Amino acid sequence: MAGQTQKNQQKNSPLRRPGVRVGLVISLLVIICASLTLLFFAANRSLFSKNPHFILRHLDVRSSGFWSTNQGELLKRLGLKLDVSNLFDFTLSDAVGKLRAEPGIEKVSVSRTLPDTLCLEISERIPRAFIKSNNSGWVADSSSILLDAKRMPPIKGSIPIITGLRIQRRIAVGETISEIQDAMRIIMESVTRYPEMKISMINIAVPREMHIYFTYKSNKNETVAILPCDSIEEKLGAIAMFYENNPDEDAEGLTLDLRFKNMLVKQNAELE
Repeated sequence: MAGQTQKNQQKNSPLRRPGVRVGLVISLLVIICASLTLLFFAANRSLFSKNPHFILRHLDVRSSGFWSTNQGELLKRLGLKLDVSNLFDFTLSDAVGKLRAEPGIEKVSVSRTLPDTLCLEISERIPRAFIKSNNSGWVADSSSILLDAKRMPPIKGSIPIITGLRIQRRIAVGETISEIQDAMRIIMESVTRYPEMKISMINIAVPREMHIYFTYKSNKNETVAILPCDSIEEKLGAIAMFYENNPDEDAEGLTLDLRFKNMLVKQNAELE
């Protein structure tokens, strides 16, 4: 009778229940995984992030502009110090994110060269126009993003000025200026498709139209073209065709009015 009772107790033991056994197995697996994770982090710290062999000694910056000579500011933005920080104190993706937050940086890649070098390859935005005046301190790139001229690559040659900008709101560096996008399209078209058209200024003060000041090829006198804000490619093509058909045209005070559909109106300054 006693033996039968003992068998019944063993049969009814919680450990013999399937649900309890599954729970114990899962708990054991969780403990093992947690132990392995802690072991991994401990090993990682000792082998990498806390290893003095990987202290940051050198910063290799590949850039042709502002950032090539401002390594100290790059380190500050990354929160790193030479001879102090470890190459594995941060993730490469975090470093990329911090650098991309700088308005003047368009693209950046970050890599490590063991044992002690951080490599940065930076593509900077290219200034395409001054905003308001050539000494305002503000420029914009081909995406119409407002930039601080002091934090940009040296400007090679001359770039146009976009004037007549009327904005009621405050614009921060790094923000896209939608009001100059049509003017920027003209500038980029002249750079890529009509290099003979050397634009010095675009005035956007008049709503829905632009006044473009430029010289064509080797002409000495500046021409003013009045364009609507639509059909820009078509209007620039009409200007190029006008000069191809009139190669000797270099009159002083010449205005080309393209505000009318399928029409270019030539106006010469009246002589006093």
